[in-house]
Amino acid sequence: MKKRFSILIILAMAHMSVHAQDEQKVYQYLKKVDLDGNGKWSYMKMDGDRDWLYVTHQDRVHVIDLKKDSVIATWTGFKDAEGLWPGKKMNKAYINDAGKNTVEVYSTTTFQKLTSIPVPAKQLGWLLFDRFSQQAFVFGKESHNVVVIDGATDKITANIPLSGVPEFACPDDTAFVYATIRDKNEVVVIDIATHQVAKTYKLTGDKGPTGITIDVKNDRLMLVCTESNTMVVLSQSTGKKIASYPIGKKSEGIIYEKDLHLVITSNGEGSISIFKQLGADDYQWAQTIKTAPGHKYMCHRGSTHKFYLSGVAAGNHKTPENFAVEIYNPVIQ
Repeated sequence: MKKRFSILIILAMAHMSVHAQDEQKVYQYLKKVDLDGNGKWSYMKMDGDRDWLYVTHQDRVHVIDLKKDSVIATWTGFKDAEGLWPGKKMNKAYINDAGKNTVEVYSTTTFQKLTSIPVPAKQLGWLLFDRFSQQAFVFGKESHNVVVIDGATDKITANIPLSGVPEFACPDDTAFVYATIRDKNEVVVIDIATHQVAKTYKLTGDKGPTGITIDVKNDRLMLVCTESNTMVVLSQSTGKKIASYPIGKKSEGIIYEKDLHLVITSNGEGSISIFKQLGADDYQWAQTIKTAPGHKYMCHRGSTHKFYLSGVAAGNHKTPENFAVEIYNPVIQ
């Protein structure tokens, strides 16, 4: 009788464990949007006001209407399209062409090309358009600098030197832009008004910072490090390290879903790591989602809480020319 009772306890605990694992599932794959073209894929950016998703794809940029899950415009002629960001107030989209070292500017009302801006930078990567100052920040990986473009005139107003290779950046929408410096294991704080590096945060124990995002309410920066395979939380105001958590390899993308209190990373090895934010200093692993290797660029839509991952089409990962954006939906909102 005692042995049977012990077995029942073990079975009950196993059932509870499985149930607990089920409860950890916070996101699931929803569907995909197929896109044309060959070559590598790169950054994506959301225009939440219009429900549009911009996707760079080597020689072209796709504009997807998420209400219809269909392409409404394709901009071509790029040598190597990389970072992009809509300047929504200006009805423009700014796109880095790393192959030409230019920023291409397109109208988001007529979809026509407006101008091409040669920039004093090499190997263009990330581009950020700050809505607070209406300026574009263009990051040069090889030239180790940031070129600033005035959104009203499309003229270059500053050229900010950096200590090393910049990867990603995020704004606080008030005064500063925070950028990761991959080879120096740093985060630099760029003053939007003075166009100078105001602070430098040195990482300790975490290497190869790439993607970065921000939780302004809790004074926190979250970033991924592709060499140490970690998700790191820093104080936004001081750079003090709060915590570090293991994630998948080759991570590039990270988003903070503030309404659901989730931190989500995209790992190029073929996985997504999701953490639940229990407090400003407390994060708990919630879910790991398997993806195809190479899926490492992502963005999200705050109002629907969906996130988007670029890569080869789901179910046909052996055909690189079959390009798609995958859409993931929260299980519980």
